[in-house]
Amino acid sequence: MNSRIQEDNAWRHGDRAPITIYPTDVHQEDAWPNGLGELTQRGIVQQYMLGKHIRERYVEHFAPFLSPTYNHKEIYIRSTDVNRTLISAMANVAGMFSSDPYNRDRNMSNLMWTPVPIHTVELSTDYIGNPEASCKRVDQIFDKIQKSDEYKKVEFDNKEFLEFLSNKTGMKILFSQISIIHDVYETEASYTALYHDMEQPAWLNDEVASKIHQLSLAYFAFAFGYKKPKNIELIRLRGGNLLKNLIENMEAKLECLANLNEPNCEWMQHRKYQAYSVHDSTIASLLASLNLENELSKNFPTYNSAIAFETWNRTAEGIAIQVLYRRSDNDVFESVTHMIDGCSNFSEYCPLKFFQKRSKIFLPHDIRKECKMR
Repeated sequence: MNSRIQEDNAWRHGDRAPITIYPTDVHQEDAWPNGLGELTQRGIVQQYMLGKHIRERYVEHFAPFLSPTYNHKEIYIRSTDVNRTLISAMANVAGMFSSDPYNRDRNMSNLMWTPVPIHTVELSTDYIGNPEASCKRVDQIFDKIQKSDEYKKVEFDNKEFLEFLSNKTGMKILFSQISIIHDVYETEASYTALYHDMEQPAWLNDEVASKIHQLSLAYFAFAFGYKKPKNIELIRLRGGNLLKNLIENMEAKLECLANLNEPNCEWMQHRKYQAYSVHDSTIASLLASLNLENELSKNFPTYNSAIAFETWNRTAEGIAIQVLYRRSDNDVFESVTHMIDGCSNFSEYCPLKFFQKRSKIFLPHDIRKECKMR
């Protein structure tokens, strides 16, 4: 008989305001009521709906995998220490348990959502949720990449375009800063499409926007190590610690199910669901560590994109992992297990021993030591 053992989920936060605005942009900070970089009302609703989608999958469709009411023994939520990811996590679990009064106390009968604790750590040392945490070795590797002939060629080939952008935006735009313009355009353009209240300047036409998008994708491929030939060490330092944490969760769960009386297993044997509220760079780094960089060839992870790791005990494969990806806010979770290097011989479920073996090269032994400059 096939049975689900555990589910781990990492999602990108919901829609947010741009992090930085270029000087000539007519839509300055006052256009964003919650402030730059902050989650918008739209983003809160997106995460709430993702929470309801997760509830449908793990409570209503697969009952009784998760309890229909919040059970602190079953669920653990972690977020990076950033407002937009913290609020996304709050909205998400509100969606999961929105129809569940916290208890049956008549004094709380009007409280139609369940407060759920969100755990976090210092952002600069969050090597699980933040791929841009303090790491001198990453800086050293990327400095070398930026001095490479291939990187310099992209800069040289696009010199005139970058100068054009610098002139139009009122700020110096280097290849390494192209994502600033991309972020502003993508964010404002989505609101223009919906509400027609953030029209873009005439110079930022479809052709220019497309080139900004392609250059941003090229930069991200360099910065996160999946530009061919891939930089395995950079991928390991950026995304490997999250992958390691996920695998350790799986291993600890299985160990505790086999040793129910172990004192250290009192918490883990009951836990069924762990979620990480993170960033586009986190999801991208995790995808790269799974050799799923093709998912990044057209778009960086969008708002509310999510990747799920389900641990199963199956009749055919034994203990196996199913990896599912939700590419955008309008999509459902789709299995990508067969696309993972080392799991391609299997359709939807990869035996854990194969998943562990293929992942080994991407797992840091001690991230703090490996982040030291060499």
